[in-house]
Amino acid sequence: GYITKANIMLGTSGITPRLPMFLFNAIPVGGTLIDNAANLHVQGTDSGKFIGQIDWVGLDNVGSGNAHAIATPSTYGNLALAFNCASGADDLFGVLVTRDTVTTGTNVTISIDLTTEQL
Repeated sequence: GYITKANIMLGTSGITPRLPMFLFNAIPVGGTLIDNAANLHVQGTDSGKFIGQIDWVGLDNVGSGNAHAIATPSTYGNLALAFNCASGADDLFGVLVTRDTVTTGTNVTISIDLTTEQL
């Protein structure tokens, strides 16, 4: 299939970090999942599962609304992104990476919605 739209929304306003997301067709376990440390790239042991990367150019919050961004084929963001699920599965797995130092506070919800076209 193809991912044709990617929407991200933070449950807070006032922060607009760059947040790329690495996509995989199986759970990444080879060091790509790093918490509270620099995560600069997909690790070699996870490269066989790697589908691609979605980039949201920059989040925006209008007024005091939640920070959000949308990537589509008509915007920068690496879409439409072709994917194949693992054999016998229909799952995709994402690792969200912060490229900027941010302080979100506690209990902030991040919502990501992907729109796909299946072949």
